[in-house]
Amino acid sequence: MDEPLLNIDVQLREKARDEIQNLHEENQQTIVYVTHDQLETMALGDRIAIIKKKHLH
Repeated sequence: MDEPLLNIDVQLREKARDEIQNLHEENQQTIVYVTHDQLETMALGDRIAIIKKKHLH
């Protein structure tokens, strides 16, 4: 998922985040969730990966 909650209001974002978390727990499947929001990362993630692009000159 690439920033799926980016453009929705705060209340709906919290409900959607809870639903994503419930789906993960019920199905025991890996979900790759891309976001720049650190609070969202900490709320959803049980494992976090940081990817940094190295600029080539």
